Amino acid sequence: MQGIYKIRNKVNGKYYVGSTQNLEQGLVDRREWLRKNKHYNPHLQNAWNKYGEENFVLEIAEEIEGDNKALLFCEQVYLDEGFAKGVLYNISRTAGGGNLGEEVRQKQSEALTGREITWADKISKARKGQKVSEETKQKISETLTGHEVTEETRAKMGKARKGRKPSDETKDKISKTLTGRKHSEETKKKMRESWNGAENNAQPYPALFNEKTKELIPAGVNFSKMCREFQLSYDKLYEVKEGNTRCTRDGWRLA
Repeated sequence: MQGIYKIRNKVNGKYYVGSTQNLEQGLVDRREWLRKNKHYNPHLQNAWNKYGEENFVLEIAEEIEGDNKALLFCEQVYLDEGFAKGVLYNISRTAGGGNLGEEVRQKQSEALTGREITWADKISKARKGQKVSEETKQKISETLTGHEVTEETRAKMGKARKGRKPSDETKDKISKTLTGRKHSEETKKKMRESWNGAENNAQPYPALFNEKTKELIPAGVNFSKMCREFQLSYDKLYEVKEGNTRCTRDGWRLA
């Protein structure tokens, strides 16, 4: 499944956000690059080396349905939010990597060395050195930055993103793949709770109101549990609860 991922520093809260067409293998690859000191983002790699692997979490931010254009559109939303808050390790402000420079491209090439070459790598190699017309550059620029999106396109992207959360099965599978071992039922339960932000499971919350559906959630004492029960995004709703943003995209705000 394709989607958006984060590599988050548990010490200072900063994170790297990216997209991949295979979340399971993508997270495995990126952890290996960091362990081998070969990640193409120097800011993230330096932080990993400084704070240590134990202080970083690789997590799924959102699963995305649709084509690559929808994936890049959603990644751009996360980049814009992160840069606005000043909490990203990312260098490029454009989804898809943007102009990373020769040094960064070389590190990325070294990180990929030794693995099976995919069809995407072959296409990239075949296109190397090919000049891009100004018309094509303009189309790419309009797609990734500031181009007005039609209502039809917005509806398709909204449908692709709506309610997409990684399933417990996906979380368990990725966790096993990253660690290379099986987990007990007790460990699986702890991991599922961690994915859903259960480290703050005793945190109280005020009453919440949805401007679109007119739903009301009364105030309570367990914010994390409420998010799981109503299938709401913990991270996005947390920003509303803390007063960092007025309303989530799906309409939730303080009552």
